[in-house]
Amino acid sequence: MGEDGRERRPFHVPVARRRWPQLGIAAACAVVLVVAAYFVVTTTSGCASGLHRTGPLDECIGVTDGPGEFGLSDGRGGFDGSLRVVQDKIAAENARVRRVSREQNKPYVSIAYFSPLTVARPDTTTIEAVRRGLEGTYVSQLRANADGREEWGGNLPLIQVLLANPGSRSAQWEPVVEQLRQLAEPEENGRLVAVTGLGQSLAGTRDAINRLSQHGIPMVGAIITADKFATDPAATEAKGLLRVAPPNSAQAGALVKRLEETQLALVVWDRNEDEVFAQDLANAYEAAYQQRGGKLVRGEPFDSAQLATANTFPAMVPNICLKRPDVILFAGRLRELKPFLNALSSRSCTELKMRVLITDSVVNIGGDQEIQRSLESGITLEYSQLAAPAAWRAAPEYFPRRSTEYFIPGSTATAVFQQEFPGESIDDGLAIVTFDALGVAVTAARRAVHNNKFGEKLPSADGVAAEFDRMSDTGAVDGASGWLSFDTETGRPDSKALLVFRVTKEIGRPISSVPVVISETGTPYLP
Repeated sequence: MGEDGRERRPFHVPVARRRWPQLGIAAACAVVLVVAAYFVVTTTSGCASGLHRTGPLDECIGVTDGPGEFGLSDGRGGFDGSLRVVQDKIAAENARVRRVSREQNKPYVSIAYFSPLTVARPDTTTIEAVRRGLEGTYVSQLRANADGREEWGGNLPLIQVLLANPGSRSAQWEPVVEQLRQLAEPEENGRLVAVTGLGQSLAGTRDAINRLSQHGIPMVGAIITADKFATDPAATEAKGLLRVAPPNSAQAGALVKRLEETQLALVVWDRNEDEVFAQDLANAYEAAYQQRGGKLVRGEPFDSAQLATANTFPAMVPNICLKRPDVILFAGRLRELKPFLNALSSRSCTELKMRVLITDSVVNIGGDQEIQRSLESGITLEYSQLAAPAAWRAAPEYFPRRSTEYFIPGSTATAVFQQEFPGESIDDGLAIVTFDALGVAVTAARRAVHNNKFGEKLPSADGVAAEFDRMSDTGAVDGASGWLSFDTETGRPDSKALLVFRVTKEIGRPISSVPVVISETGTPYLP
């Protein structure tokens, strides 16, 4: 039963509605083609309800309440099911939420986790990273629905988590966003009020964010760091978007503050147009370094869209030796950083010590064996990370225990993450930031109910978006990655805590990895 006393239908995902009377013949034909392409009958596609097969990988694209054929592609239309354990847990919790809603007349709403759940080879992410993002979301859902505890802003409405898969690199985002739009309509059973996750800073992510913004659906990004996510050059930010991660400009500014003794920098950057993150980061590096009075020499570009990207790095090294920069600012992803450092380790100017900076928000770079071998040639690597247990140990005062206890063994919350996913690592921070992203959306949804002067028990997407404007200072959210107080104009976190590692490695000796917690202003935010 719903809060209005009526029986609720089982969860379903709507498909495109037919509005033939309002359409001309040409438009009607276009709609037929769209429906045929995007909403294939799931009994013949092999996908779960709400999903359809499409694209070169035959991915199951769409929105589901848990079930779905996701994972790492085998290149022949199959996926390894490596996300099934966490998918099953989310599906079971969603079923429990709907049962409690019927039996106890408790309201619930849906929040969608939008992120690629199918991964190709090669890809900009790994299936392990995808899995941990889902795991953090699930633990946050458990916190939100915990019996007898008021977490994430209260205890009602209960939270159903939907999984929205736009495919590898978010390339199939458009039909998925259309499903989410329909689920956000008041008459739909989905009762969608927000979207979290949003994936990496890629062109598909940007386009999906812009469309969700146009539909008035509030969003909380977990790992997007590109400063600008709007196709309109005059727009500074997509409306209705909050970010858990500090943007590239904030991270670059924080890192450059550590370069006071340097005078000359060189930017190595990815010119792949789909890599919004890399191009945005290159611009942020240049602006931050020049602002502090440093000099930039001619940069070295590469193109990750090319299959032989690794072959371009050895050709850069002679130029780097010639220019002799004090620091190299790398604007790319881990996939390209590894062959770059490998090429740099074979440089002819072995007497020149190299210092390389990168912001790669959710990767445990220092733990990579291949990178460690490259560092033995006299390279110092510094990288920022959005979250990791090392931050809690280095500066515990900036991280609210009420949230970190969900990940710390022996804590009062009995380390829910370790109980649910024994042996799974949280060192890359992905589970932590997706935990926070859902927490922000849940908190806004519950505050929307509390602040509703009409006494309605269910928040709307509009009501949640309105609460985003009040999530600062006294309205800050206690995230496990640090306190989250948002700039109401841009949706970016104020002076967000940022973990920086300085990593060195000598031959025959253990790696040295020194963690420091900083922020763009120097001191992380505290309410």
